[in-house]
Amino acid sequence: MGRKSKTRVFVEIDRAPVELFSIRERSNGELNITQRVPDTVVLTEDDKRLIHEQHMSVHRTNDSRDTTITFKQLFTDGSQISDVAHIHNTCSYLLWPLFGNQVGVSDATFMRSPPDRARDSLISIGAYQSKMATLYYTVFICRHDLLLPVPLGAKAHWIKLRDFTILVLSGFINIPSPKRGNLAGITTSTRVKNGVKSREHVQITRSSIKPSEFYNVHLMLLERLRALMMVYLNNMFSNLNNGKPNDLDELASFFTPEPIVPSP
Repeated sequence: MGRKSKTRVFVEIDRAPVELFSIRERSNGELNITQRVPDTVVLTEDDKRLIHEQHMSVHRTNDSRDTTITFKQLFTDGSQISDVAHIHNTCSYLLWPLFGNQVGVSDATFMRSPPDRARDSLISIGAYQSKMATLYYTVFICRHDLLLPVPLGAKAHWIKLRDFTILVLSGFINIPSPKRGNLAGITTSTRVKNGVKSREHVQITRSSIKPSEFYNVHLMLLERLRALMMVYLNNMFSNLNNGKPNDLDELASFFTPEPIVPSP
């Protein structure tokens, strides 16, 4: 059998194509979403691991009445973490946030797109210069023909597949791109480590979010990304105060003698 085709979502950063994530649809309608990520992931300040694989699966469960979304990270040391969202009664209606992402410069360097493959579908969500802007995007999954308002400051990109539609909302923050990006998601169950559930493990099945909640959930993901970005910036300032000047060049990139977007 030949290789199955994928839908690849990319952006052009500093005139170079960068793949953000790809979607592979199986014959049964299940989706495999692969996110390209840098080699190092920071779980805590003292815990840095090398990612071997990071992907998300979306499939119908409970005789196709429900939908389960699993996000998994596997590390080169053999460890893994899993987050799961269970959404019930999705036969006729589904709307759920998959993840939000704020792209960093080192992320973009790692995620340079592989050569084009003729069978793959390519979807561009824009182009920008990393010294002038930071890309953010949120990704939702829904059923076909669901009409949703496009949030202020965002652009919508619809990807229609056999059983699901993927909605990507993209926009830009008018500050230089930081070195490292951030990822945020919403799950319904306690995180599972190395395939073992803790004694306090909680598995909850939720209903789809309503169209009236869509904008607020989009903002919730952006707020989580903002909070992660502020932690990153605070750590840089803290390192400088503690006599660790390694982040000075990156920190200096946030200060410019002239406005990034000049006045008309």
